[in-house]
Amino acid sequence: MVILKEHFLRAMLFKVFKNGVIMKRNIFLIAMLAVLLSTSACKRLPIDPTDDPKDTTYVPLTHKLNGTAWKLIDIGSDGGRRNGNVEGMYTLKFSDKMAGGQAACNATYSADFKADEKNITFMKVMPTPANCGDAGMNEIYYNALKTATTYSFMGGSALTIYASNGAILYFEDMNIKPPQQNLLIGTSWQLFGHQDNRSMMPAPIPVNEKIILTFGLQPDAFGGTSFNKYTVNWKADDKSISFYNLISTKVGVPPASYENEYYRILSGAATYQILDNGKTLVISDAIESLYFHTEDYIHPPSDFKGVVQFANFQVVKFRIDPFEILNVKKIDETHISITVQYSGGCEEHEFNLFADENIQPGNATDFVQMMLTHNSNGDMCEALITKELTFDVSPLIKKWHENPHGNHRLVLQFSQSNSAVIEFTR
Repeated sequence: MVILKEHFLRAMLFKVFKNGVIMKRNIFLIAMLAVLLSTSACKRLPIDPTDDPKDTTYVPLTHKLNGTAWKLIDIGSDGGRRNGNVEGMYTLKFSDKMAGGQAACNATYSADFKADEKNITFMKVMPTPANCGDAGMNEIYYNALKTATTYSFMGGSALTIYASNGAILYFEDMNIKPPQQNLLIGTSWQLFGHQDNRSMMPAPIPVNEKIILTFGLQPDAFGGTSFNKYTVNWKADDKSISFYNLISTKVGVPPASYENEYYRILSGAATYQILDNGKTLVISDAIESLYFHTEDYIHPPSDFKGVVQFANFQVVKFRIDPFEILNVKKIDETHISITVQYSGGCEEHEFNLFADENIQPGNATDFVQMMLTHNSNGDMCEALITKELTFDVSPLIKKWHENPHGNHRLVLQFSQSNSAVIEFTR
């Protein structure tokens, strides 16, 4: 129609300009013909990706699908019902006029496509052979592409393609990075303290009680106390955490046990922090906080505090700020470790180890009194801190060895704890 119109207009011009003479009465006609020619020249047929002038349904697609890549996550049917039966990797990538991707059993495919804002058609779907015997899902997928009619976006990160055969293809954006795994996953922690955030007063748990919390993949966590084992569900982001569905065995616990308090605070938890380069976990509800060390950090790395000193315990008066000895042990024949717990966190705390210069002989064992001093340097903070301190006791052992009347066994007794003793032999 457009071509006939242009031929007619050109014929009229030829008549007007015949013999190179422009008649005055034709000036108006010339102007009208010029307008018609210009409007005819400016009008163009819609162009689709197939460059077929007979098909004016589609326009070039450069605004949505072009350059995107998708991964099939499910195949549904009429009514939106998902089957959850996708086996293998299926991808769909768009580039200009072409589409293609990967199918199961190492197969690939390519196709032409055309689309507008909501309609889509795949043409010449050409797959490569599958490298396995069972590739029936491939045919279902290819047939859905061949009969595709419309598509939709959901938030820009999901693509749904609807086919006339009733199939619905659900895709997710391949360019979206999966969420980072929570740092708690795969970690195990041992509870070492509890704090009331209203008064900032630390409340140590019973020394001999052991409470463990281990995080699996969300939502699974589990652990145990000195009396029971438990499982619990959890979910967390960068700061918030919650625990639910806590189930515990029912072995009876002593009245002084911390287990019930632990379960109560854990079930109401709202936030968490990972401190000390990943060695300390603090879980808090609105009022209280639970303090954990990583399970392989039950005894923190030794903090060397120097060499044992001698003093006459009957004369010297020691300054000792509050602390508690949790454990003592012999490392080797010249070094010991002392695990202490104290309140603080804002100042450097000083510990010094003294041995009574008078070794007391016994029937078969020699005894020496030990004193661990503590200077908090006025620290008013009240975080509950646990540390393992290391001391060199070689001067004491040498002095004992040099006594010709000494016994073959030496016991170090700590004044702050009747149960804290270390034994050396020769």
